[in-house]
Amino acid sequence: MNQSLVIHSHKIQRFFLIIALLTLIGYGFFLRINSLGTPSLWIDEGYSINAVNSILEKGYPQLDSGKFYGGGLLNNYLIALSTKIFGFDALNPWPTRLPSVIFGTGVILLIYFLVKKMLNNKTLAFCSSFIIAFSSWEIAWSRQARGYIAAQFFILLTLYFLWQWLETKKIKKLIFLLLSFIAAYFSHAIAISFAPALIIAFLAYQILHPQNRLPKKYFILAISVMALVAVLLIVLILINSKIVIYNFSAAYLNYLFKDLKIFTWLVMAGFIWGIFDKKNFWPIIFISISTLFPLMIIAFYSQAVQIRYLFSIFPLLIVLAIYFIHSLIQKIPSLSKFPIWQSIIALTMVILAFSSHLNFSLKEFYPLEWDSPQPNFKEAYSIIRQNRQENDIIISPYTPLNEIYLGDKGLWLAISLTGKSEEIANNIINGNDYYTAAPVIENSDQLLNLIENQKGFIVIDGMASIRLQMQMGGAIHHPKIKEVYTSGSGLDKIWVYKF
Repeated sequence: MNQSLVIHSHKIQRFFLIIALLTLIGYGFFLRINSLGTPSLWIDEGYSINAVNSILEKGYPQLDSGKFYGGGLLNNYLIALSTKIFGFDALNPWPTRLPSVIFGTGVILLIYFLVKKMLNNKTLAFCSSFIIAFSSWEIAWSRQARGYIAAQFFILLTLYFLWQWLETKKIKKLIFLLLSFIAAYFSHAIAISFAPALIIAFLAYQILHPQNRLPKKYFILAISVMALVAVLLIVLILINSKIVIYNFSAAYLNYLFKDLKIFTWLVMAGFIWGIFDKKNFWPIIFISISTLFPLMIIAFYSQAVQIRYLFSIFPLLIVLAIYFIHSLIQKIPSLSKFPIWQSIIALTMVILAFSSHLNFSLKEFYPLEWDSPQPNFKEAYSIIRQNRQENDIIISPYTPLNEIYLGDKGLWLAISLTGKSEEIANNIINGNDYYTAAPVIENSDQLLNLIENQKGFIVIDGMASIRLQMQMGGAIHHPKIKEVYTSGSGLDKIWVYKF
């Protein structure tokens, strides 16, 4: 009789868990898709959509400059498919962002299965999904026509299949692992930073699980395949860029220990706790390897400090923090006989710990981060569209946005998005802009000459006004220049000047 009641109780718990998880996924999807087309396109989305337009026209992303745009290749093809089905309107570009919504919602479910598989704990798995579902950062990047959320999804899927392959040794799991990793790379090249972690996790498993090691010939084969894939991906990167040690580790650590200090200390506490936890020692080591090595590579080799490069390891950091909170709750003796209350209290503590990072209400706009400015280009270009005369020229640092909003690539104010002067030279192809083949304005004399002899508009945002201070300083004070629109503040500020 008692056994029957226990079985019945487990069925009830399982039923409510499924309902809660489905509710979480549904509401998470609604948060991500609500007012999806309302926010303006921002700079990086312009580059993606510029490549998507080439895909729709030619079948592959060959830019007007003749160059092949390989960034976010898989993601751009998915955006192209979405716009092919639903159409495209620059003032309501929700189809370009729909693939990200789908991947972002998928992460909510995927992190549940990943944590449940590794830590064999439904409470930890549900808490992780809960934070992902309501994380402001996760929601924000699930609403962009960029490949960061797709890369995060496929990286987590890669880790899921790596775990399964290590446990089962099934060849199909290895194949799924490799396919997932390749999909992650072609969603965003940041995935390459996880290649060493995959190999190190594999080697660590062989050392820590001698009873379950691969036979020697399969071990050599596995290492060879992983090394080959890693080398091929590195070669792809070397074709387009040079690997340089920039060492922005201080800036990234400052962000983690200053901006996210409570969260970061919880992550570190989770790692330390896991070292002394016999039951969960390997899962915590696996997660730690999967976060530490990509973090080191990003901190030393990224060309600029862009916090979004940490986005792919964010769910794993969340798991470490939640693991520590849950472990503390389990140590309370009075709750050991009440697992349901343990779970409720654990979830409550997790919500409180992450409260400043969570969003439960519907919003039209989510800020990304300080180094991803989101000026209101939509309204700025709408002003130009309403007031533009037939022979007016358009001058901007972001010619893809000129093309998207006005159907005219205009002229390019040469700018380096990373702040490095050599980037400008690399983005000039036969005297034209790399992205749209727009004519280039390289100095203030050229700009002043255009202002004095022609008519048109200049679109400039907060970031460009800093980077182009030498060129723009004299131009905006020219007698012919008139400010017709401005909005926002800081890097999000935008101006439209008429001349």
